[in-house]
Amino acid sequence: MQSKVALLSIQHEYDAVMSKYYSERGDKDTNWSKQVANAYKQVYFPDVYPTMKKQGFTNDK
Repeated sequence: MQSKVALLSIQHEYDAVMSKYYSERGDKDTNWSKQVANAYKQVYFPDVYPTMKKQGFTNDK
């Protein structure tokens, strides 16, 4: 298994590659990490958990 430092280094390299790619396309001023973080900021299906809980499903795992 790779060390956390090595994985972070790979992530930073990929962010630089994607940032350059977006810039060359005249697209977004962002990178891969920012895009992923932004995707997880929003709850897309807010009614799923309350509905499942009401039906007896639990989140105990």
